[in-house]
Amino acid sequence: MKPGPNECKLYLDHIPRALAIDMDGRIIYMNNQCADYLMVNRYESLGKMIIDVFPYTQMIEGLKYNDTRIVFYNSNVGVNVP
Repeated sequence: MKPGPNECKLYLDHIPRALAIDMDGRIIYMNNQCADYLMVNRYESLGKMIIDVFPYTQMIEGLKYNDTRIVFYNSNVGVNVP
């Protein structure tokens, strides 16, 4: 059985410092732990470009591919999946 949006949000809410962006680099999800770490308002950050909220991120690098893929990389805040 495939999890619905509420179940997915529940999972993401419990991953330390979870952040998701769309293929344009806009923030589509940020949990409270990530917002606290970045010292930003979680809800005001939604819809903004990741580079405007987190200028030192490498998440934009994962967007250079023409196909959909998950890219893992390590940073000073942990393992990231753009």
